[in-house]
Amino acid sequence: MDRDEEGVDDSELCVKLYNDGLVYHVRDIPDPHVELHQLQVEEIWQREDASGSHLLGRGGFGSVYKETCIRDIRGGKLGRFRAVKVIERGDQVTKAYYREELKALAKFSAPRYRSWFVECFGWYEAMDRVFINMEHIEHRDLQRYLDRQFSERETNRIAFQVAKGLGFMHQNNFIHRDLKPANLLVVEKPPEKEWWVKISDFGISKRSTDGRLAYSTVNIGTQEYMAPEVRLFRPRHRGDKASYTVAADMWSLGAICVRLITANPAFDPFDVRGLLEYFDHGARFDPEDALAGDGTTQEGRDFVRAIMDRNPKLRPLAHEAIEHAWMAPSWRRSPGVPNSEPVVPLAKLNNPSSPELADV
Repeated sequence: MDRDEEGVDDSELCVKLYNDGLVYHVRDIPDPHVELHQLQVEEIWQREDASGSHLLGRGGFGSVYKETCIRDIRGGKLGRFRAVKVIERGDQVTKAYYREELKALAKFSAPRYRSWFVECFGWYEAMDRVFINMEHIEHRDLQRYLDRQFSERETNRIAFQVAKGLGFMHQNNFIHRDLKPANLLVVEKPPEKEWWVKISDFGISKRSTDGRLAYSTVNIGTQEYMAPEVRLFRPRHRGDKASYTVAADMWSLGAICVRLITANPAFDPFDVRGLLEYFDHGARFDPEDALAGDGTTQEGRDFVRAIMDRNPKLRPLAHEAIEHAWMAPSWRRSPGVPNSEPVVPLAKLNNPSSPELADV
């Protein structure tokens, strides 16, 4: 069994379910006063109400509900909330997806990743469903705030945080595959504070087979933010299975940047001609005109163009993207980031045609 599978098994919860709709969690913790002795901890959780207001959202593989802690016999804070994703166990395909999600959640709930990812508190199976208990984030997702244009500074901050999280995912051989504003949860926001988002919903994330490559038999994701090699279902070589790399996530980040700054999609999700012309024939990169029209700096336009290069091999990796000159201000303004400048040379990203990027 690999470490990720062990992490999934270790995070499984012992629960009791009752007809009153309450969920009882029982777990053992070390006794701080008696060596080698365990204390039993019991928590009781309840859905908000029966009217449907506890429903936080629905996705392709499950629904998310809000629950409240109404009892903690060890003195934990009552009234605290959590988000619970409920997935029908279904067929083997569904099982494969939720196992991948559990692996990602177990991995990225470690303390070092908590600034960048929604935290998972464990999971359990009951009544032919899988229940995944997660951090509840009050301000919901970034999609809810797309009724306005974001400033370049705001977009820069959000892009830095997402790129930082993607860097951790890709270093651990995970590809998100459905990066979009609806999967970025808002921890803090203006006017009280600056934007702070966390990556969520690993429901269609995939472990890459060789550190960078994933194979697909279906075209998965959300079209507005989907990389062309995924959306157009283009194999790397004629006769190969359709495949793509972590570069697909980088394209999605670029599409998010365009959407935030311009309030419009990078490419029309209902008309693939513009995307096809760009991807297959190197036609003009239309989003650059839109960004320029909204006053985006040259550095900002260069950043978006680099991570949305039509050739996936030429897109910078996430850890390279955060070294781009456009990202420099966010090194001092983001959660969990030291108050320092990047220490890796920026030359290769400031020159998107650099031969070093051809090895991505």
